[in-house]
Amino acid sequence: MMSEAQATEIVPLAFVRVHRRPPTPRELAWFRAQGRHEGLYGSWEALNNWGAVQAKQGPPCGSDAVEHLDHHSDGSEYSWCYRTYPDPVSGCADMIRIASSPDTIKAIATGNIDAVCEVLRANHYFEAKANDYAIAIERNYTLSARSLHEPIVLHRGNAREHRSRDSGSGLAFALFVMGGELLTLRMML
Repeated sequence: MMSEAQATEIVPLAFVRVHRRPPTPRELAWFRAQGRHEGLYGSWEALNNWGAVQAKQGPPCGSDAVEHLDHHSDGSEYSWCYRTYPDPVSGCADMIRIASSPDTIKAIATGNIDAVCEVLRANHYFEAKANDYAIAIERNYTLSARSLHEPIVLHRGNAREHRSRDSGSGLAFALFVMGGELLTLRMML
């Protein structure tokens, strides 16, 4: 799989290709998490397909697609053709283009993973329950952000509620650490 750092370099290039502007930190975080979840940053089947983007026709597949088994939201299996791309930026850009309705971009701006998933589900981007997709996005986002030592900019549920809770716990942790260092310093004297 592509590294988190490499994905962080590709998403802005792809985003600019689609939107003609650089992504905000939340847009970068969202599309990196989505690409990690959907297509392992395009390394899935070595297709450069970041979004598990399906071709317009089913099997037999044309030269720009490969057949792959997938599942409907009820668990039933089906075979379909999945797009191939010449390079990671092209695959990432197509995922961003397909997912980027104005409502999706507005939801990403809130930092609320659940809100984004509800919009994507309403736009028929995926079949799964919005909560199931949100769980997967949160897991992939958290792994990515932690490995890059980035601040957390996407949250489940009410983004404002998370910000205030995070600020308080961060302050409590900082005071605890400072208190521990002060205690250690006193013990040394």
